[in-house]
Amino acid sequence: MGPPRNWNALAGVLLGATGVAIYFALILTFDPTLHGLLRTPVLNLAVLATGIGSSLIGVLQWWRGTRRGRLLPPLLAGVNVAFGAVFCWYLFVYSYQMPVSARAPAVSSIAPDFVLPDERGNDVRLSALRGQAVVLIFYRGHW
Repeated sequence: MGPPRNWNALAGVLLGATGVAIYFALILTFDPTLHGLLRTPVLNLAVLATGIGSSLIGVLQWWRGTRRGRLLPPLLAGVNVAFGAVFCWYLFVYSYQMPVSARAPAVSSIAPDFVLPDERGNDVRLSALRGQAVVLIFYRGHW
């Protein structure tokens, strides 16, 4: 009977894929209370880092010959590192390259006129507030 199976290599890939998959599952929930987890995905990165660490332990065990496997542990570790690289690129590079909106008003320019109800239900027109200090905050989430 040979050395035992290399479970660290398999567990590392499963943890890495889980860290990435949970992040995108949170995006698909459309729950505004979870947006803090999307802005700072510390837990996802920690699960991914744990998976990469487990994969590297599996490669070390494979290298020393204490665990079974021919090429699967280094292959799984490579896949896991690739998951991590693509995920970090998405988080820290791609998501910050938002396209410029052609129709958005510039900062400190005059906003287009619109009507919204106030707290009593009365309609308030933006042009009626001209000459007063007005701060417009557009929040697309839930209050």
